[in-house]
Amino acid sequence: MKKVISILFITLGTISCSETLEYKYQDKGQVIDCPGVDSKLIHEALYSFENDIGTFFNNENYSPNSTVFLEYGYANFIFPGAMGNADYKSIASPHTIKLIEELKKEEQLWDRNSGESNLNYNSEFVKCLVSKIENEDMKIKLENLLKVNSLSPKIMAEVYRVNSYNTLQDKNFAMFIALDTYYQYALDIDLLKPAENE
Repeated sequence: MKKVISILFITLGTISCSETLEYKYQDKGQVIDCPGVDSKLIHEALYSFENDIGTFFNNENYSPNSTVFLEYGYANFIFPGAMGNADYKSIASPHTIKLIEELKKEEQLWDRNSGESNLNYNSEFVKCLVSKIENEDMKIKLENLLKVNSLSPKIMAEVYRVNSYNTLQDKNFAMFIALDTYYQYALDIDLLKPAENE
């Protein structure tokens, strides 16, 4: 009996010590409807990304609920993000860093063998996202590059920049941008380690 009680206390202690992910954005409408990944996690990742870039690039103290907050974020982030030159360590909030650790477990999303991108463009989830992008020109460009296995964020950086306003209304495009320009690069960075110039 003492062994059972001891094992129970050890198990409970281990469970209570492990940090659980707190979801902060589940009250926002669930806008991504694609199979293949944890829908709660991907929903959280989208809104955490938008909050991060809006907060980092917003010098005017606009409300996080305002359109301008997101416009500034996307306009300033999207090109350097696509090129892999964004200051990911400064942009990522502690909440996003926890999300990245969970996103790493979504194996379908990532292709660590590709030289151009960590994002698995052939995954069920990514293909679904692309198929639901509202801007037909953007969707066709992405689908054509996917067909010839030539899609990468660096190739699309200028196109993303010119079309960044689409992210405000089209959350499938916004989710694709979050994965292609933010999360896929952040996977390779130790965001908790200070930058060398700090």
